[in-house]
Amino acid sequence: MPPRALRSRGFVVRRQQDGFASVIADGSHGSARSRLVRAILASGVVLGCGATTTLAAWNDSEIVQGNFAASVFAIESRVGEHWGYQEHPPEAAGTLFFTQSATELSPGATTRAWLIVRTTSATTVGGSVRLSSVFSDSSDLASALQYRMLQASPDRVRSRCLWDAFDDSGTYVAGGSSSYLPVDRLPNTTPEAQLLPAGGTGVGYCLEVRMRSDAPNSLQGRSAKLTWQFTGTSL
Repeated sequence: MPPRALRSRGFVVRRQQDGFASVIADGSHGSARSRLVRAILASGVVLGCGATTTLAAWNDSEIVQGNFAASVFAIESRVGEHWGYQEHPPEAAGTLFFTQSATELSPGATTRAWLIVRTTSATTVGGSVRLSSVFSDSSDLASALQYRMLQASPDRVRSRCLWDAFDDSGTYVAGGSSSYLPVDRLPNTTPEAQLLPAGGTGVGYCLEVRMRSDAPNSLQGRSAKLTWQFTGTSL
């Protein structure tokens, strides 16, 4: 049935077919009532419809972060009793302290020196070190020189390298108890790396150089420069 309108005290209430009702002002009852209707509508009151409410909620969050830094790894060496530990880059190679005969070699003569390689005090991680290259200045005298090298504790190389370190009990890095290599050649097998803990613990090396017994007379008075390189790698 069609919706019916009811009139009451200046309002017209009209029922809709969906069951809701709407309120309109009856224009015949003056402006005061009209204002009242507008106030009711502005406040959200609608006959036949429930009111809605927006609920607030507490919220919070947690933020986390981390700090990071790179490790430090560096090595240094000591090249004789008269020198302290220093870093020796290619442009400032350390000079080994060979026995006096190094500048007075004759065919079959030998000369020895020692060095100790360790991590620097600033190093924060362990690593390893190995003999990585050996070369000469390609002089005539260099072609008549040979070398061998063994690895031992720092105390042993300091106390025995210049006397009796080269025996069958040594850990040879190059050559052996009765063999030598040319001064421009590494062993056929890559030298084994020695562990280097952080905090200044070192690895000792004893080096022996000799002039070949068949060196010609033409080499008298000649000189040569030999270079050995040790490479450290962090773990």
